[in-house]
Amino acid sequence: LQDLMSKVCTDLARTYEWEQPSEHGLIFPRKRDGSVRISEQETKLLFVQHLAVDGRFLFSVETPTMETYQQKGSTPMSGRVDLTLFGPDRKPVAHIELKAHNCTVEAVRKDLEKLLREKTAGMWFHTLHRANRRTLATLSRKFDCAFSLLPECLRACDQSYLIAFFVLEDAVLKWQWLRFVGDHIRN
Repeated sequence: LQDLMSKVCTDLARTYEWEQPSEHGLIFPRKRDGSVRISEQETKLLFVQHLAVDGRFLFSVETPTMETYQQKGSTPMSGRVDLTLFGPDRKPVAHIELKAHNCTVEAVRKDLEKLLREKTAGMWFHTLHRANRRTLATLSRKFDCAFSLLPECLRACDQSYLIAFFVLEDAVLKWQWLRFVGDHIRN
């Protein structure tokens, strides 16, 4: 996952900073006002392109979850994971959730719940247009709050997750592996 993440970040930086197409031809589109439109979709495509070239994993996008979730409404339903890597036996070996921008605690919580409850190692990759210490501290607090809302998921989890934040404007990557040990306080 770290090697894949590094390749994606290199392409994101080149594509954003130098306005050059990625190795595979991807560019960031412009809005009507001329500003660059940034979303998680560019990151997803770069992950897919690098996975296809690498060939070590089978993969799927918008993978239905095995667990059911009830985020809204009255009926539990399968969620979808942005990207899933599979071994040769077609069993999931890692799930990847992608986000862009400074999202809400609830957006973080619901996607963390998917990662934790699916009981497969994984990655959270978060793309930010620009960020300073305050931005990253705010996001960290949102993650802390989201984790505190998921005590049952943390207790049942025994997987590791790569949590990464990539800031396009500075081409800076901050990442850390988290190994969950049962409850929010000890993590």
